[in-house]
Amino acid sequence: MDTQQIAAMAKNDPTIINLAVGEMDFETAPIILEAAKGTLDEEQTRRYAPIYGFKDLRGLAAQDFQEDGLKATPENTIIGPGAKPLLSATLFATIKPGDEVLIIKPYYPSYLTACKVLGLKPKIIDRLPTASDLEKTKALILNYPSNPTGLIWDFEKLHLNKDMWVIADEAYRKIVFNRQHQWTSIGTVHRKTVTIRSLSKGHNLAGWRIGYLIAPHKLVMKRVAEYLGAVVGCACSISQKAAISALKNGASLSQGQIDDLRQRKNLVVDFFQEQGIPCANPAGGLYVWIDISQFGLSSCEMTILLLEKAKIAVSPGRDYGDDSYIRICFSAVSTEQLKDALKKTEGVLTKWRI
Repeated sequence: MDTQQIAAMAKNDPTIINLAVGEMDFETAPIILEAAKGTLDEEQTRRYAPIYGFKDLRGLAAQDFQEDGLKATPENTIIGPGAKPLLSATLFATIKPGDEVLIIKPYYPSYLTACKVLGLKPKIIDRLPTASDLEKTKALILNYPSNPTGLIWDFEKLHLNKDMWVIADEAYRKIVFNRQHQWTSIGTVHRKTVTIRSLSKGHNLAGWRIGYLIAPHKLVMKRVAEYLGAVVGCACSISQKAAISALKNGASLSQGQIDDLRQRKNLVVDFFQEQGIPCANPAGGLYVWIDISQFGLSSCEMTILLLEKAKIAVSPGRDYGDDSYIRICFSAVSTEQLKDALKKTEGVLTKWRI
C-alpha cells in the first residue's frame, strides 16, 4: 500500500484523520477566488493558453524569482500545470536517456518515477554529494525545504561540477519556520540550474495546478515547451488567471498562517520526542519525518496498523526511499484533529510496545 492508495482510502472514509497528503485546511484567499470567477465569462478562458503560459503571469513569476536574486525574465520563465510536469520536462530538456541523475534520500517519490519513465539512471545517496558521487553524474535534483524531512541544505558544503545540471525544486519556498533564516536559491551560485516553484503550497492552490520555472538557456526552454506541448499541454487558463491574482496581490500564506503551521509542527515533534521516538525538527515544509525502527515494523506495516487500529492515515517511508520511517503531514487538518490523531496514535504505539 502506497501513499496514493492510503490517501484515496482516507478521502472515501470521513472517520479517518488524513495525515498522508500535503494539503492545508486553510481557505484559499478570497482575492484569488474572485479573480478566477471573474474570468469564467471571458472568451480567453475557453481557448488554449500559450504553451509557455500567459505573458503577464510569466512576468510575475519572474519577479518572484528575482526577489531571491535569480536572473529571471519573462523570456526565460515558463508556466506549467503544476511542478511535477515541469520536473519531468526539465529532465527531458537537460539530459538524455541512460544518463545518471543524483537523488538524495529520502526523496519525493516523483523524482524516481520521472527518471525511470524517461530512461534515466537514478543514483540514490543519503547526503549532499561528494566529488566521487559526481564523476559520472549529469544532473542533481535538490529539494528544499525537503519533502519529507523539512531540511534546508547548506550550499556552502556543496561542491559541484560546473558542467552538471542542478534541478532545484523549491515548491515549499514560502513555508520556512525560522524568520531569521537567510534563504539561498542554488541558482544564484550554480549557473546550470533550472529552478522550479509551485503555487500549490505557499499559496494554498494545490488543486489549481500551477507551477513555474526559470532556465538559463534558450534551448532548455524550447525543449521544456516541446515536452509540455507533446505530453501535458498548457496550464488551465482559469488557474493561470487565479495565479496572476495570487502573485500580483502577494496572496501567499500570511505570517499568522505560517505561525499556525509552526505550532502544529511543534505539536507533532514534541509528541514523538516525548514518546522517545526520534524525529527531526523540520526547518520548513508541511511534514515530520519519524523514525519507527524501534517497533520492528516496516513503514507499510506501521501505516496499516495506524489505519486499522486508530483510523489515522500516514505515509509509508518506503515511498520516499527509507522503510524505517513514516511521514506525517501536520497541515491537512485542524489543530484539534491533529491532537486527536496524536492521542489515538499514542494508544496504538503504547499497546504495541507492551
